[in-house]
Amino acid sequence: MLLVVAAFFRVADKAVEEIQEHQAKIQEGQAKQTQEILAGPAIAVSATALDKEYDDNVVSADGKYKGKVLEVTGKVVRVAKEQFGRLTVELDAAEGGSSVDCEFQESSRDQLLGLVVGQTVTIRGMCRGKVADSVTLEKCTVVKKAESPPSSVVAVTVDDLNKDYSKDPVSADTKYKGKVIEVSGKVVKVTKLPRGGGTIELGGATGSASVDCFFEESDGGQLAKLAAGQKATIRGTCTGKVGTTTLQKCTFVK
Repeated sequence: MLLVVAAFFRVADKAVEEIQEHQAKIQEGQAKQTQEILAGPAIAVSATALDKEYDDNVVSADGKYKGKVLEVTGKVVRVAKEQFGRLTVELDAAEGGSSVDCEFQESSRDQLLGLVVGQTVTIRGMCRGKVADSVTLEKCTVVKKAESPPSSVVAVTVDDLNKDYSKDPVSADTKYKGKVIEVSGKVVKVTKLPRGGGTIELGGATGSASVDCFFEESDGGQLAKLAAGQKATIRGTCTGKVGTTTLQKCTFVK
C-alpha cells in the first residue's frame, strides 16, 4: 500500500511540474509576442488605406496584414470601455462611419488619458483582420499623438451655437453639421440610460439656450464626472438642430 501511495504522489508531482512548465512556456511566448508588438518591425499604414484594402479584397488584405504588427495612423472617432476591462479606440477610416478598432488592456488606460475625438494618433498593435465589420488591432499601444486638437475642431459656446442656428439654420448647418465641435456651457441635466450611456444637457449663460450631448452606451462612466451647475466643455459631432441642437458620440474635454 505504501508503494502504491508513493507512486501516486510521484505521478502527481510530475503532473504538477508539467503543468507549471507548460504555463511558463505560455507566459514566455506571450512576453515575446508583447515585446515584438512594442519594439519589433511594423507595417505603417493609414486607417483609411487599411480599411479600403479590406473592403476591396479581404483575402489579399489578410495575407498582407493579419497576424502582423501594424502602426496605424488616423483620427480618433471614439474612446470607449468595452466588456471584460477592454478599452477600444476607434480610428476614422472612411466616410459612412467605417473605423479601425484598436483594443487596449485595462493596464494601458494611462496611455489614453487626454485622447479626444478628432485628434490624430498613431497606434501600434497586432492585426486580427476584420472582426464584426471592422478591421481590428489587439494588444495596442499609442506610438504618437498630436500635441493639441486639430485646427478643424470648432470651439463655440452654447449661446453662440444656438444664436447661429436661430439666425440662419442653413448657414449654421454648413458651419457645424457633420463636423466635430467643442461646446462650452453649464450642465443643466444628466440623464443616464440603464444599459450605459446617456445625455447631458448643456445650458448657456442666458438660461434659454441648450445643447443635448449624447454619449455612447460604453461611455456611460463619463457621465459620473459631472453634476448640474458644473461648467463643462464637451466634444462631439454636430447633427444640426431639430428642436434642440445635438451632438453625437460625445466625450469630455474639460
